[in-house]
This record gives sequence, structure tokens and C-alpha cells, in this order.
Amino acid sequence: MYVNKKVIDCGINWEIYKRLYDIEIKKGESGLPKNVAAPKYDVEDPMFRTLIETIAFSTTSFFSYTPTAD
Repeated sequence: MYVNKKVIDCGINWEIYKRLYDIEIKKGESGLPKNVAAPKYDVEDPMFRTLIETIAFSTTSFFSYTPTAD
């Protein structure tokens, strides 16, 4: 993804990263949170957030309900 004159690798989902990281933290001393692949983007970057929110808010869905005689 090209944002704010930078190429950003968005191959790692933030929610999945947080879930895997939390699992490793909960393991205590046997957990390895450093081994969880971290995203290479900053979710606090205002330009990145604006782009992601724009994509999310502009996505539309269409549902067509066609009832049958049953």
C-alpha cells in the first residue's frame, strides 16, 4: 500500500496480531511475544487511519431477500 509517500506492507492484520500477542503474554514465562509477527504500519498515523477508515466506510453491501412460497 502506498500512503503518505511511503510504501507500507499491510500483510498482517492488526486484530490477529493483537490476539496472538495476548495469547503469548498470557502464557507467562513460557510465552514468546517477540516471535509474533508484528505489523509494519502505525495504526496511530493519522494519514494511514484516514485511508483505512475511508475504505471501510465507503464499502457497501447489498442484500436481496427473495422469499419463497414455502
